[in-house]
Amino acid sequence: MTVGEGGIVTDFVIVANGSSVMPDQNYGDLMNQDVLDGSLFIGKNADGLLSILSENGLSPDGEFDESADGALHTGATNSNFLCTYAALFAAANYQTVLDITGGAQ
Repeated sequence: MTVGEGGIVTDFVIVANGSSVMPDQNYGDLMNQDVLDGSLFIGKNADGLLSILSENGLSPDGEFDESADGALHTGATNSNFLCTYAALFAAANYQTVLDITGGAQ
């Protein structure tokens, strides 16, 4: 994942796709295609990524509504959410990394 100026996601690539719980399962075919290719995250900052999660059932207090419906709810819902969380983590911590590294990107 690459995050650029202002905490905007500029690239997102899944290097290895698979389940650590059920390694014989391939969820790639069940994932949202826009998550799988990263296009759902490109151009978004932390607020935009949090909005995706909210639209898919994540409440402000961090509770997840299993009955919610949305683009992340596929046969690989957990995988979709984990990728979205990863993008959110990177975007939300962009400034912190700059502070730690003295501004080096």
